Amino acid sequence: MDCIVTPVCPICYNSYSSKYLPRVLYPCGHGLCNYCYLKLKEHTAENSDDSTCLCPKCREPIVEAMSNYDLQEITQNVDTDIMGYWSRRLLGVVGLEGQTVHINENVKPLCQTIFTRICFQEDFTVMEGTEQILWTEDERHKVKALSRSMIQSLLRNPIEKEDALNWISVFHLPPSVEKVILFDINKFYKSKVFLDSMDAMWILDAILT
Repeated sequence: MDCIVTPVCPICYNSYSSKYLPRVLYPCGHGLCNYCYLKLKEHTAENSDDSTCLCPKCREPIVEAMSNYDLQEITQNVDTDIMGYWSRRLLGVVGLEGQTVHINENVKPLCQTIFTRICFQEDFTVMEGTEQILWTEDERHKVKALSRSMIQSLLRNPIEKEDALNWISVFHLPPSVEKVILFDINKFYKSKVFLDSMDAMWILDAILT
């Protein structure tokens, strides 16, 4: 089963759409949505004597923020509610015959991760009992995709570390896969505690997306 990645703004994580128009920054070439660019300009004007905005990803000065027409064409019909989008994707792959599934508000932030976990069910079953050193390149890619999906959920939602660890337990992953995911999530929260004290979570946004 293939997992489709919807293009999103790397700052606010909203899907690019007519509401969140994609822009490309010159000269660095990184992208973000129009909403975040306006917020960036506003924040710079309020907190700096220099009105020059810096790219949130590489910190290079922004000369111009141009409309990304190619990406606009690709994403013009995308659902702007990313949580609603992944809730519907998840319900589309959950085959519980005769049952009505209700997605609680506390579950919605992890819908993309749950969806990814279900997509890779067959792969993870094959990996049961296999040590990390024996993983194929494709298996490594899928473990990293699951980890990345969960970290993106943690970045855009106020999820406590204990709850995140409980979710990992719910996923019933092979021991070698769970070990990698736990390592990544623990490292994420360690970095978060450090950066929160400096109001610098944008650094994780730039590095992990």
